[in-house]
Amino acid sequence: MRPFNVPEAIGNVDPDWVIEDYSERVKDKLCIIGEAFNGYMVLCMSSAGEVYAGFDNTLVYVGVSGEKAIDSLCAGKKLVKVPEINPEISAELKAPLNNRSLA
Repeated sequence: MRPFNVPEAIGNVDPDWVIEDYSERVKDKLCIIGEAFNGYMVLCMSSAGEVYAGFDNTLVYVGVSGEKAIDSLCAGKKLVKVPEINPEISAELKAPLNNRSLA
């Protein structure tokens, strides 16, 4: 495993999870840039250059930039968890428009 092997990272994660869940949680588009924690977490970068790491429902903020993210990971710094969106609200947002309740 190489941390910044994007094709390998994309092959090990469902990109839709990154697009539909993680991007929604940080309110910015995320792009997969690699893996961390022995391949257990996917690394993603926002359009602002901030770096996040995710595994299933867990998403953590790694750094304000790629450089700061590498520093945080190498130094073993405590990473801040990004809160989950309420599953009911998330399901409602993801439902096709014609299936949504207009009440």
